[in-house]
Order: sequence, then structure tokens, then C-alpha cells
Amino acid sequence: MKFYEFINDTLKAYGCRKVFGVPGSQVKSLWQNLKDIEIILCSHEQEASYVATGYSKASGELVAVMTIGSPGVTNCASGIASANMDSVPMLYISGRTPEQLKGYGLLQEESNINRSFNSNEFLASLTKAEFDINNVSKAAEMFSEACEIATSGRAGCVHVSIPVDI
Repeated sequence: MKFYEFINDTLKAYGCRKVFGVPGSQVKSLWQNLKDIEIILCSHEQEASYVATGYSKASGELVAVMTIGSPGVTNCASGIASANMDSVPMLYISGRTPEQLKGYGLLQEESNINRSFNSNEFLASLTKAEFDINNVSKAAEMFSEACEIATSGRAGCVHVSIPVDI
């Protein structure tokens, strides 16, 4: 099973019926392989995070927001903070440049090159938990844990950062 198939199956298992977001090359394989989950295409990442929050408040369901990393992360920040403060079960999935090419200064890379930032550090005070998936052998376990944390106890937003090559 490919990791994107596992993500799809795990979201469905946790009752997620809708994914909101803005597609991009860093999350292309995830977007293209969502099955039986409705994709709500938004014109901006901030819109995606707020619309997802509103839908989850009305339905009580886990929602997912999916965008590219770097600018997608900063654009989602206020909606993520709102969802977390309001105990909305949300999974925010941000894509990253390939793990194997980290440190080369690629466009929208999350590293210390080109004045970039670490999205997990940036969102740490705005989310319930953060996961930086960088090892394929632990990816499934980490993603399942992220879904569990988002929906258990006092619900909230959990951020999962996934490089395009995992």
C-alpha cells in the first residue's frame, strides 16, 4: 500500500468526508488519490482553513485541510488557530519539497536556506500537536497518531508535514 492510499483510508476511518484546500505540486499525489472523500477546492489557503472550521463546527466531523508548505502554512495560520481554540477536529496536511533534496534551497523549501522556516515550529503554539513525517517506515504510525490526537479528548487542529517523496 502506498502512503497516499493509507492517508485516504485513515481519514475515512476517522470519519473525514471532506478535504478542503489548494492543490500544488507538494501535495499532488495526495489530492489525486483521495477516494470517496469530497474535495472542496478553495481559492486561497486561508479560505480553506476557515471554511473547513465552519463545516466541522456544523457537522462535528473531522475535517482535513491540505496545502503546500511554506506560503500555504502561513496563509492557513489564522484559520488553524481558530479551529484549535474552538476545539474543532481538524487535520492540517502541508506538503514539503523532497526530503532527499532538503538543504539545496529549492523553491518553497523549509530549511535555513533562503530565509525559510520550519512549519512545525511556526504552528507549534497554534495547534494541538505537530508531526514532521520524514521516515517512510514510521509514516503510517505517525499519521494515525495525528488523527487520534485531533479527535480525542478536547479536539483540536493537528499539523502533519509530509515531504512529496514519502
